[in-house]
Amino acid sequence: MRGCGAATYLCRALRETRILELIGGDLTIQVGNSEEYSHVDLSVRFGDVSGTQFGDPKGWLGNSVRRDSNGKYKLHAHVMAGNIVLKS
Repeated sequence: MRGCGAATYLCRALRETRILELIGGDLTIQVGNSEEYSHVDLSVRFGDVSGTQFGDPKGWLGNSVRRDSNGKYKLHAHVMAGNIVLKS
């Protein structure tokens, strides 16, 4: 999903590579086992990243999380204005 406008979006049970981008709104991602992801890139320009499955969010105005490991899936999520909420 790319370029979606203002919305609240819930993504359940990711078991594949995902690219998620919102202009505005909240993005809730059910990640399951965090060890299954080889590359994670999560960022919010104006808002917060909640959840520590991939490490603590970094940043002052916006938050971001980046991690590389030995899983088989990739996750990229970006929200311009809103929040990313990670759930197990």
